[in-house]
Amino acid sequence: MEAQPFTSAGVAALMAELYALTDEQLAEQVNEINSDFISWMETNFTLSADQQSYLENMDIQFIQAAAANVGLAVKNRLTVTVTFDGSSGSGSLKLVQQKPRLDTTYDTTNGFAATGELDFIISYQP
Repeated sequence: MEAQPFTSAGVAALMAELYALTDEQLAEQVNEINSDFISWMETNFTLSADQQSYLENMDIQFIQAAAANVGLAVKNRLTVTVTFDGSSGSGSLKLVQQKPRLDTTYDTTNGFAATGELDFIISYQP
């Protein structure tokens, strides 16, 4: 897969490429997401120097939550989007929010199932 720009369109393009993979190939991607989310992001997206620095300095708890949510969504071929809200970098505070709407169920007949979508919203606050 070719690295995509880290834009809304780039994320959509990467998701389309991922979901065209076989189940086995997709499982390999999910393992990479879960084991080293930062490296997976760096491999699959072309990041600006600012994006790279921001990613590498994010709180580990946020990275772990993002990895778990992205891994679950990708494994189950659910929608993952990134929205850039407002101006591109003209604020003193950059806010990254995860908006998971993921439902999981388990029953003894059908096993595990996941539905829903995952949205990330990136905005700049004054």
